Amino acid sequence: MRFYNKEACLSAIKEFHIANHVDFKVLTSNETYFIAKCVIDGYAWRCRATVERYNSFWSYKHYRQTINIHCLRKHIFHRLFWSFKPCINGFEYYKPIFQLNGAWLYKKYRGTLLIAMEQDGNNFIFPIAFAIVEGDC
Repeated sequence: MRFYNKEACLSAIKEFHIANHVDFKVLTSNETYFIAKCVIDGYAWRCRATVERYNSFWSYKHYRQTINIHCLRKHIFHRLFWSFKPCINGFEYYKPIFQLNGAWLYKKYRGTLLIAMEQDGNNFIFPIAFAIVEGDC
């Protein structure tokens, strides 16, 4: 969308929000650009209005940062790694303490890392199994 000045652009943005019953917060505003985002949690709406360089019109762009996925239609199971022989041989040295641990993963690998482990006779940690899941179980 193109507008002749900043006031006309902001007026159109305000009318849109009033008609849709949505509040927005201004992140940045100056003579050359205007950035606003929705204040409702979980609704990733953001808009940016700028002055075009080749003419003096204001242009408006609507950005949607995330895509909402409502449900997964298929269960996902990729791989399971299990070392049976060392695990079976290590059972005789276990203490009667069994621990489960979950750690949240960020950056490249997202999800939760679940680990089942024991302590052996030398107080070393002996991992039994691990899994990476998509959410917190």
